[in-house]
Order: sequence, then structure tokens, then C-alpha cells
Amino acid sequence: MKTSQHNTAIKPTGSYFAIDADGYVINPTSFEKVQEEWRPVIHDVVEMYKTLYGEHLKNVYIRGSVAKGEAVKDVSDIDTFAYVDMSAEHLTESEIEKKMRISLEKKYDFVAGIEMGGISTF
Repeated sequence: MKTSQHNTAIKPTGSYFAIDADGYVINPTSFEKVQEEWRPVIHDVVEMYKTLYGEHLKNVYIRGSVAKGEAVKDVSDIDTFAYVDMSAEHLTESEIEKKMRISLEKKYDFVAGIEMGGISTF
């Protein structure tokens, strides 16, 4: 069995949220922090949720390194979820959703993946 060695530097990732003087968590994310090249991906993900859930879609959340403006090309994925006003049993990934997600991952090949999911507001 042949093994290879790679000289890939390990980069520190992840962080804890800061706390303000009153003990509240400070949200380190905002759309303004999202790097320019990642914005079209987010737009398309939101449009995909709109197509999937229509009037049932209430909110879309982006979290993780993309939302903090710390995304790394070819390493970072996009972590998303949507709040929808429909029952939970209707929120399993459909074939249409899977095909749409895969299409976006091909379109934006610098994204390591797109995580999507729906959360029922019921």
C-alpha cells in the first residue's frame, strides 16, 4: 500500500461568539460582511427556496463562515435554512430540491457545498 504526504497547511477555523457587557451574545454575521463573490450564490439559494416553498417561505438564514465574511474559496460551504409555514412532513428533501441544489453547486464550483433545509413554523 502506497501512501502520499501532502504539505497542506492547516488553517484555524471556527470561533466562539463574543459576549457584550450585559452577557448577551453579539451576532458576528450580516449581509454586509458577505464577500462579493458569494452574494450571487446566496441570491440563487434564496430564489431556490422561493421556488420550492412559494408563499409558505417566511425567512432564509445564512450562517457560518459565509455570513461572517470569512468564506474560503474551494473550502467553505454555504449553510442555510428556511422557516416555512407548512407542516414538518412536507419538508423532506424532494428530488426537485436535490436537482436544483446540485445545479447550483455546479454553477458555483468554488463553493464546497450547499446545505439546505426547511424548518416548520407550526
